[in-house]
Amino acid sequence: MRVAAPEALDELRSVKRRGLLSIVLLQANQRVHEEKLLNWLWRDEDGSENLAELRRTVTKVRRVLKRTPSRPELRREGEYYRLDVNPDLVDFHVFRRLAKEGAGARERREHRKALSLLESALELWPEPVAFENVPLSWARQASDRLVEHELVPACRDYYETHLALEHYDVVVSHLRQRPALLERNETIAAVYVRALAVVEDADAVADFRERFADGFREHFGEDPSERFFALCRRLIDEQPPASAYGLPEPPCLLPRDVPDFVGREDLLTTLDDWLVADDVPGVAALDGLPGSGKTAIAKHWARTRAEHFVHGQLYADLEGFGPARPLAPSAVLARFLAVLGVHQADLPHGVEERVMLLRHKLRGRRVLVVLDNVRDAAHVRPLLDATAPCSVLVTSRNRLGLADCRHLTVPSMAPHEAVALLHRRIRDGRARHEAGALRNLARLCDGLPLGLRIAAEYVAARSDVAIGDLVGQLGSRQRLLDLSSPGDSEYRTLRAVFTSSFALLRPEAQRLLRLLGLHPSASITSPVAAAMAGTPVPDVEDVFAVLLGARLVDQKTVTGYRVHDLVHAYAGDSARRYLGEAERREALVRMVEFYRTTVDNAVRTIEPSLTEVPAMAVPSGVTPLEFADPEEALAWCTEQRAQVLAVSRVAADEGLHEQVWRIVGRFAEVLKRHGDPREVVEVHEMALRSAQIAASRLGEAMLTNNLGSALLGVDEFEQAETAFRRALQLSRELGDDLGQAVALHNAGHAAFLRGYLARAGRLFTEGLELFTRLEHRLGRCKAYLHLGDIEWRQGRARAASLCYRHALAIERHPDVLAKLAAFHHETGEPDVAVEYGREALRLHREARHERAACGDLLVLAEALHDLAEHEEAMSCAREATSLAESCGDLRTKAAALELTGVCAEALEARGRAAEFWTAAADLFEELGDSRAARVRARLAEAGAARVMPEQRRAGNGSVEDLRDLPAGQDREARHCDGLRPAEPAQAAAERRNSVLDHGGQ
Repeated sequence: MRVAAPEALDELRSVKRRGLLSIVLLQANQRVHEEKLLNWLWRDEDGSENLAELRRTVTKVRRVLKRTPSRPELRREGEYYRLDVNPDLVDFHVFRRLAKEGAGARERREHRKALSLLESALELWPEPVAFENVPLSWARQASDRLVEHELVPACRDYYETHLALEHYDVVVSHLRQRPALLERNETIAAVYVRALAVVEDADAVADFRERFADGFREHFGEDPSERFFALCRRLIDEQPPASAYGLPEPPCLLPRDVPDFVGREDLLTTLDDWLVADDVPGVAALDGLPGSGKTAIAKHWARTRAEHFVHGQLYADLEGFGPARPLAPSAVLARFLAVLGVHQADLPHGVEERVMLLRHKLRGRRVLVVLDNVRDAAHVRPLLDATAPCSVLVTSRNRLGLADCRHLTVPSMAPHEAVALLHRRIRDGRARHEAGALRNLARLCDGLPLGLRIAAEYVAARSDVAIGDLVGQLGSRQRLLDLSSPGDSEYRTLRAVFTSSFALLRPEAQRLLRLLGLHPSASITSPVAAAMAGTPVPDVEDVFAVLLGARLVDQKTVTGYRVHDLVHAYAGDSARRYLGEAERREALVRMVEFYRTTVDNAVRTIEPSLTEVPAMAVPSGVTPLEFADPEEALAWCTEQRAQVLAVSRVAADEGLHEQVWRIVGRFAEVLKRHGDPREVVEVHEMALRSAQIAASRLGEAMLTNNLGSALLGVDEFEQAETAFRRALQLSRELGDDLGQAVALHNAGHAAFLRGYLARAGRLFTEGLELFTRLEHRLGRCKAYLHLGDIEWRQGRARAASLCYRHALAIERHPDVLAKLAAFHHETGEPDVAVEYGREALRLHREARHERAACGDLLVLAEALHDLAEHEEAMSCAREATSLAESCGDLRTKAAALELTGVCAEALEARGRAAEFWTAAADLFEELGDSRAARVRARLAEAGAARVMPEQRRAGNGSVEDLRDLPAGQDREARHCDGLRPAEPAQAAAERRNSVLDHGGQ
């Protein structure tokens, strides 16, 4: 027991204060005379009557108590002190109550209840020494008394209860780990030898008797009592030979431990809790994907925990998934009985008789039984009946669903564990020098231990070749499926291992798994799978349940599933080999059509006024998702973004060009809000080619416009304007007035970004006229917004403000609010800027527009910095950094890092500021951005300021420095969307926010 108050450690550094607190806690709610306190606390020193010092100590302890959540009060009552506290908040008093209740339950022979109560009590007293951090003579004497009168009786009751339940090995194991308690207490030693006589033999009892007597005489100066010696003599005389238990010696049938076992600490700890820490023998079952390392974990855990199973370890591989027939339970029972001394002639013939005999042989013995590679519950149930007196660890690829069994699914290895395993298996210098290649190899194997071992052997056998070259040679996961280690049988390839599980599935489960292999992503939802299979969702969910039981898929959400990457590769290969071309094509078409129709429904729910695309017939068996509200639709779009892109690429490869341009064209707004902008360009170029192949002029116009929007995101302004002008031409040919208005508006935006203000003004005005005639609110709003930008760029702030407010009156759009935030910050009204900025941020977050939210955060950070709200400003800048990274916008990330450094400097965290500026400068240099020189200058100036603070310029660290443009560049040409030239990050966000997507905005 210790005296501790983590929130008040400074006040408890004094031994006297810890001592006083110990006394009043021990005597909780009882009066203690101050003379006793003086005697106990100052007995070892001169001036033991130092009453004034006692009262100062009391004052300090009261301060500590006031800082605790329960705020107990140390009262003075004349010459007495009393601590008013709830006893349930003091471990000692809880211990005493639980120990008393446990002793009562033991007397009533309620052994299970007694064991639980006493164990809970002893957990509160982990060490025999009480007050170990109070080095006073009073504390030492009090500790001895407490151990003798409180701890020892509780321990005696606890271990006596174990003996009543025949847990002899538990008593021996526990007390061997508490030598300070065992070797000084005759009462505890007597309990120990009673258990030792059963667990080991008479010689062990005699050896302990001599060691205990020697230690007792040395410590106390006298012999143990005659009663103790009499007990030992009786146990030695009455102890039967070990053969009487049917165990001539402890058997160990465990295979060799895995030599390069790494990680899995959480799984090993869970098995400890289930099979070692519990007092009652239990059953644990490891299930998981083929090759996930279940057997390796079982062997390693059993080997490294052998000391807990002093009577041996039994092991059997039941071969439930091998090429041969599974091993019958009757054969396993025969093996175990033979090891335990039963001769062949005495072996019962029936399974039931063998079960009964094995159970009898294992009674009262601490044996671990490992049953590896079990097919199903029926395969293992007779063995569990036979080994009921023991702890049992089962492994199976299937979820067994056994009663009275704890189930634990073995996942793939964590990335760092996978790399560590490869490092150990490859065993040469390449693993140290090619860390990146090693990570790529681990990623290729998706953390599957069998795949990692096979890949490592492949690399190790080619020691003269760079790991990176070998990983490139492996290429796709298809090649990895057929690799095998030198000397391995064909069964040890990943393909063979997966096939052995696949062969046990029902036909409908085999078909679904193959169809999942056709999906471009390993993550898939049941509605998509139902569409691919052409069956109702409930039927597909039933088949998923079979795959879950076989551990070939994992369930991530209510309708979401994930197939391991290597199983996904196997399933895809199996689909190409064994599904007919017509069936495979039909499944792919239904998959693409599910995404096309669901995207269409989602976009229509989010923004009903958007341009529709020509309808297509929907194949039978495809039921697209419907959405209750825009939020639900937007959530689906965000979650399924990667899958939509992957399916679009598959559709293009399969020649489904009509579907491709429709999916991407409708999905454009979601695409530009998230992810790498270069990927957005690539996808739109692909979709544009599909529209041209499909000879769809509407699709070509839509995708050309949206490609221009994507090009703005990667600063390709001239190419973007060319694309918008081509979209304008196509829209005119089609007679599409809205398409023309959108193209005019976007071409104006591109011209504006290139610095051609007059041309931009003309294009915006033409677009505004068309939007007005079409009564298109968003288009009118954006047009006024950009006309305001032109006014602001030319220094006409009043005219710009009127345009912005006109836009706001049309629609309270978050882009308008963001622009007003930037405008008011630039014109010296940071409080107004913050108000608009927070509203813009809220709306952009609701719309899940990460890039726009990033720009809002940077404007907010600057405005808050101007208001001296530096902590909140820094929080905004840090969040902007994170968002920019997730969006793949490295320039904005660099700008956010620079601003974060400015905020850190304002908070006088100059070391952190230098870290942020260094990261910003490095990133700017990597991007070839001349702003790197400005940030390097900041760093140099900050360093000089630390050396010579009197020479520091007053303007150093101001956000005004962040507004300087790179040298040699025209401020007006770099200014974006009317944003002050100060903020490149906001400019980047505005480049993406202010265009209109045809059919997607």
